[in-house]
This record gives sequence, C-alpha cells and structure tokens, in this order.
Amino acid sequence: MRSLYFVILLFCAFVSEAQFSISTNTLSKISICPTGTVAITGTVTVGGPATAWSWTITPAAGTTISPSAISQSITVTFNTAGTYTLDLSSTDGTLTAATSQTVIVNPAATAVFAASTSAPGLPASVTFTNSSTNATSYLWNFGDSPSNVSQIAPAASAGNTYTVAGIYFVNLIAYDGVNGCNDTSIQSITIIDTSGIIVPNIFTPNGDGINETFKPVIQGMKTLDCVIYDRYGVKVADFNRINGFWDGHTTGGLPATDGTYFYIITGEGSEGSTFKYKGFIQLVR
Repeated sequence: MRSLYFVILLFCAFVSEAQFSISTNTLSKISICPTGTVAITGTVTVGGPATAWSWTITPAAGTTISPSAISQSITVTFNTAGTYTLDLSSTDGTLTAATSQTVIVNPAATAVFAASTSAPGLPASVTFTNSSTNATSYLWNFGDSPSNVSQIAPAASAGNTYTVAGIYFVNLIAYDGVNGCNDTSIQSITIIDTSGIIVPNIFTPNGDGINETFKPVIQGMKTLDCVIYDRYGVKVADFNRINGFWDGHTTGGLPATDGTYFYIITGEGSEGSTFKYKGFIQLVR
C-alpha cells in the first residue's frame, strides 16, 4: 500500500510540472506609419506543439489580418494612426498560453496644395497654396527644371514663374519631421500663351477663405460653359459665364460631399478657336 501511495504522489507531481508558453518574433513595441504592415509569427517557447492559434486586435477598426486570424503567421495592415494591441492565444490541446504585442501607428503628413495665377499668358506667375497637415517642412519641385527645387520649412505657399507654354507636373513632399511618415502630392498645370484655359484640379470650400471655389483661369475667351457631375454621372452644378465658378454647392443649394467630381468645359477663344476640356476635380473640405 505504501508503494502505491508513493507512485501516485510522484505521478501527480510530474503532471503539475507540465508547461506551455508562446511568444512572437518581434520587438515589444513596433512603430510604423499609416497603411504600414507588420508581419508576425507565434512561436512555442515551452512545451507544445500548438494545436491552435488565435489573434485579436484592439481596436480592430481600420486593420486587416491576412491570411486569417487563426493562422500562426499573419500580416496586419494598419490604416489609421493610433496605439494597437495584438493579442495571441494558443493551445496544445490541454494547456493554453497568451502573449501580446504593442503596435504604434504614427500620424502621417498629408501633402495638399492648389495652384492659381492672376494673369494667364507668358510669363505666367503661379502661386501654390500649401494646405498640408502634420508636416514641419516641405520640398517643392515646380516641374520646369530638375534644378528648380525649393526647400521651405515651414511655408504657407510657394511660387514659380513659367516662361514657356506647356504642361508641368508640380511635386510637393510634406515631411512630418519625426517618424518619417511623409507624403507626396503631384499635380499638373497647363500654361497657355494664347486663348485658353487653366483648370485647377482641387479646391477646399471649408470657409477659411483660401481656395474656396473651383474657377478656371482663362485667357482671351469669349464664351465659357462648365458642367460638373458626381461619380454617378449626376449633374451637381454648372455655370456659363467667363468668370463663372463652382462654390461647392449642388444645384439645390446643399453642400456637396468630399470626393472626386467630373467636369466638362467648353468655350470659344477670341480668335475663333474652340476648346473642350474634360477632367476631374477634387473637393476637400
């Protein structure tokens, strides 16, 4: 009887020693930019093997897990700035274990600018109004020469004079100055020396008095007609005069929502030439 009692005690002691623990293959904290991804794998450090894995993200909004939340190895995409916790639990069929991972998604700079000119024709002096956010410095490339680059930190606006007619691609890089979460905006502008139209591609009718209307810049035009449609092809606004513009309201007087709109502009120049422009305009409040 004493021998049997000793064996039972020894067996119970052995069972109590059973362990199962897991970890991840990353640092305790990860710092990335919005739309960044994190590849992470669960690993058994003691015991095992694992028979199941389960990942959860808090908060979950703005994140995606691939291929699935029950895979041992996953890739997570974070679209919004914030602090997130990745929790991983696993089991070997008897015991369970858990671990967690912190991911910090830093705010990113957003590069936004608009072009305007007060007098069409050559030379054309163009003002670029900078509406970027979360940025501490900027790098402009005005598109007319590889060497014509302006570093400004910080700046509300920049300007450039174009002496040759043509299409120019203006590039603005906004730097956040801390985490490397930078952003780039590229816009094209058309410089015309005769009768013609310069059409902006973004406006911000938010009441701050800057870039409030979508207004083509014209030179030598006798007539001008513009119709604006939403993404579903529904007409939301129009004007048919030389100095016409769109203030961001629909024909019913309601504020149009943020988004991309399609315009058709037709007109006749003073020398009898006809113009027809089609393109997209971005409304950002």
